[in-house]
Amino acid sequence: MADMVKNGNGKVINFGEVRALDDRMLPKSKWTFIKVLEEAAELTEAGKDYVKWIDTHGEHDDDIAADELYGNMLSELADVVMTVADVCSAFDIDDDQLKRAIESCVVRNANRGRITDGDTTINITPINSGLPYEAFDND
Repeated sequence: MADMVKNGNGKVINFGEVRALDDRMLPKSKWTFIKVLEEAAELTEAGKDYVKWIDTHGEHDDDIAADELYGNMLSELADVVMTVADVCSAFDIDDDQLKRAIESCVVRNANRGRITDGDTTINITPINSGLPYEAFDND
């Protein structure tokens, strides 16, 4: 299970280690990215089904139908996370590069007021990604 720590008005989610598919299953092609899109679409549908249930019936911890919908949503979420790991593996994106990209994303969102520390907006200077181009300055 993801380790969640409350941090200001948001949560820090630790996904832990994520196993990518075998290299022979991961072409360096557009299809690796399309798989992420496909899994994200399945997550969207599963999430919509779960939210529709909650909107209609309310949240019930002991409801079998709600548990099944929630479980399906979690399964699809895991598929998305795994396909992101597959992209990293296929395109030789290492942990440090991904960490810097995520840190840059956090900075952008903090500077836009989407991540705050209590009532104060965090204003952080972006880090240098170390890549030959600044891929993380784009919206």
